[in-house]
Amino acid sequence: MTTLTELTEFGFERVTEWILRGGKIGPPSFEWRDHSGWLYAFVVDGELKYIGLTDRVLRSRMSDYSHRWDSQTVRLRDLIIAELAGGRAVDVFGWKQRDRKVLVAEDGRLRLKYRPPWNRAQSN
Repeated sequence: MTTLTELTEFGFERVTEWILRGGKIGPPSFEWRDHSGWLYAFVVDGELKYIGLTDRVLRSRMSDYSHRWDSQTVRLRDLIIAELAGGRAVDVFGWKQRDRKVLVAEDGRLRLKYRPPWNRAQSN
């Protein structure tokens, strides 16, 4: 079973994709149902690269990757741009969960299980 298959069986669903427009990334639209409390994953050509957690609405968090300039978002934005520039698809998968304790527990468990290469604190 592939990681992507396992994630979708867990409950992750494809929400959107990243596209490159004039050197900037963004989803093609923000037309999806949303609420706060998400685990999300960046998947490059079917391979899990990153797992993130947000208490905010997912649209808002994805917008950060396009506009914010802190080290985490810049690092991930640069990785996404490199993949897109190389012709690879970068999809965003999400799992909605309103219970923060469940989100935090599953975030840690999934990061340990899959060790996504774009997540920094893998070896700790």
